[in-house]
Amino acid sequence: MKRIKGFTVIEMMIAVVILAILVAVGIPSFRDAIERNAVSTSSNEVLNGLLFARGEAIRTETNTTFTPLPNGWQVTSGGNMIRDQRSTQANISIAGNPVAYNARGRANLANEETVTIQYDGEVKGYVCISLTGRPYTKSADDENCP
Repeated sequence: MKRIKGFTVIEMMIAVVILAILVAVGIPSFRDAIERNAVSTSSNEVLNGLLFARGEAIRTETNTTFTPLPNGWQVTSGGNMIRDQRSTQANISIAGNPVAYNARGRANLANEETVTIQYDGEVKGYVCISLTGRPYTKSADDENCP
């Protein structure tokens, strides 16, 4: 009698169980990576927006305002909107107070300002603005902005 080569039902079941275990272990890590990437991208977009507003204030020698929006941010100068950026990341929301830069690139702040980056309603990152107007990013694992 001729022997047929291939998998037995038992071998196939074992392979499926091993595959299911690997997928179950890998999916949470993949979701965490997606979340970290979305927060990092949004933090960098806000940071770039603040740097753009500061640079525009210096370049045009007029007061320029960066305004965080729930789904992005805007930069206005002299009452005219010069940039309107919407977040490309799903589940991300941005919160904070407007930051006004003067013609020297300094922020008109009494205290350091914070723009928060939230993922599904939970704070995951910060963009801090120092009294001089210099923005920088912090993770939510770090403490709040000073």
